[in-house]
Amino acid sequence: MTTGVTSRQLEATLIAPSKASRIHRFGGPEVITLEDMVPAAPGRGEVLVRVKAAGVGPWDAWIRAGKTALPQPLPLTLGSDISGVVEAVGPGVTRFVEGDEVFGVTNPNFTGGYADYALTTASMLATHRVASHRCGISTRCGGDGAPGAVRTGGAYPRAERAGAWRRW
Repeated sequence: MTTGVTSRQLEATLIAPSKASRIHRFGGPEVITLEDMVPAAPGRGEVLVRVKAAGVGPWDAWIRAGKTALPQPLPLTLGSDISGVVEAVGPGVTRFVEGDEVFGVTNPNFTGGYADYALTTASMLATHRVASHRCGISTRCGGDGAPGAVRTGGAYPRAERAGAWRRW
């Protein structure tokens, strides 16, 4: 378990520059920029996650357009639904250790996920024990590591009955 990691230590351990999809003003898709970022060190109750997959939802467009009930200070990194691997944990985090596969939401502002590394609130994450990230988010792998059929756990039964899910 890593505690008290500094941004300088994280920067020294990264092989390539970290990228993030950020906005500096609200608007349409044209306001999104891809920028180099140095991941911040996790603080109390936070986890730094190396993002392997990120989900896209309508709330991401609302945030980008500035049409949310939550205050969103600019600039910000878009995205909230992520799946990845724990790189570092902050003080007070006991549920996760480096190398844990996790998924969840980044933080109460629902931002910061569209990046190579996301600083997350530990209480908004869960361990990802079923799937490997090489299979992608919301998939199940067979025992041999080959991707299985996409399963939603019954969230979309009509699509499953209609055969909308297929092997990769």
